Amino acid sequence: MEILLGKVDLLKPKDHSSLPARHEASLLKELQSVLISASKRRSRELEAAIFPRCQGLIEAIGHHIAYDAAIEVGVDQRIINMYVAGVIEKDPVWYSEHGGIPRKEQKEMRTRSVETLLPCLTLSWKV
Repeated sequence: MEILLGKVDLLKPKDHSSLPARHEASLLKELQSVLISASKRRSRELEAAIFPRCQGLIEAIGHHIAYDAAIEVGVDQRIINMYVAGVIEKDPVWYSEHGGIPRKEQKEMRTRSVETLLPCLTLSWKV
């Protein structure tokens, strides 16, 4: 609730156009609108509308922070692409409806990210 009420300062995304940043902003705005439209700040009805969706918001905040940190330290773009594809799988409906990435394209992103990264991985089998 403190986040929705603006009482907690969140890290601002370095790139507001990134998929993780857009996802976070959208979920935050959506839950804030539920809070604003509520007749009472403390009610079972409001809690029932907001609390089940809080985990998704907290995860989205973490995803944007992890994404920004990876970009900042220069993580290989192929790894970042695989991470983003995995993040999309956490909330595919949002990415389809709001992110403009149809389900088929989401699956293709995941496949491409694996195909480009797989040759770089080496496995050592010790018996």
